[in-house]
Amino acid sequence: METTKKSTFKVLFYFKNNAPKKNGKVTVMCRITVNGKQSAFSTKLDISATNWNLKYGRVLGKSREAQVKLLNANFSDKKASAYLYKLEKQTLEMKELLLKVVNLTAEFEKKYLNKE
Repeated sequence: METTKKSTFKVLFYFKNNAPKKNGKVTVMCRITVNGKQSAFSTKLDISATNWNLKYGRVLGKSREAQVKLLNANFSDKKASAYLYKLEKQTLEMKELLLKVVNLTAEFEKKYLNKE
């Protein structure tokens, strides 16, 4: 009998408490673990350590106002516009790829599965 190995996937957010910035804020980090292999990177977001919920690994406050406050503190209009432009560009690229997949699927079905 063949046994299958269960894969694991975990995401952990934490902050670099040992390296606060001059303004007193700390950088939010992310660690992704897949099957025991870890990769850590910066989210490039800075928050006040008092606004961090250690138990849940997230910023305190679930309200829309708390989320907007965090976004406004970390994103300028220029930076937000750049991210929106990048998102729009990637969305168009994904649309093009999806159309290619649909066309290739139809071509495959027609050629190999004799579907019209």
